[in-house]
Amino acid sequence: MRHLLAAAPALLLASPAAAQARAEYYSAGALARTADSLRTAKSVAKVLGDRGSYQYVLVTRDATAGPEMHARWTDVMLVQAGSATVLLGGQYQGGHEETPGETRGGQLVGANAQRVAVGDLLVIPAGMPHQVQVAPGASIRYVTVKAPEH
Repeated sequence: MRHLLAAAPALLLASPAAAQARAEYYSAGALARTADSLRTAKSVAKVLGDRGSYQYVLVTRDATAGPEMHARWTDVMLVQAGSATVLLGGQYQGGHEETPGETRGGQLVGANAQRVAVGDLLVIPAGMPHQVQVAPGASIRYVTVKAPEH
């Protein structure tokens, strides 16, 4: 009984949203199978979940992607397989806004190159142009959490 009374304040402080949310688990094997299915479908990304205020996306690339920039989203990228070079910053030239706040295409001039590989974490702030470059014959698989900039 004393243990229940000690826990009561913590129970009262728990938010209703936290009580309704459920944990999600994606095994390494399940993520690898999902990545394989993306290749078969000739797709690059799959939204694993969308919690309204943020998303988490599985991405697999066998070729260099075009430059992009997100005005309101920070990308938190965790590499699971393979490697690539990510160009960061510089001058964004020739891109076009595909959807509000999402610029794609064109080229980056004067960007910094960051090599990423299995286990690496890269945080790309909102408003920073970036481009994932994959060497010929190589590939990369990563999970990106897209978090809103406040």
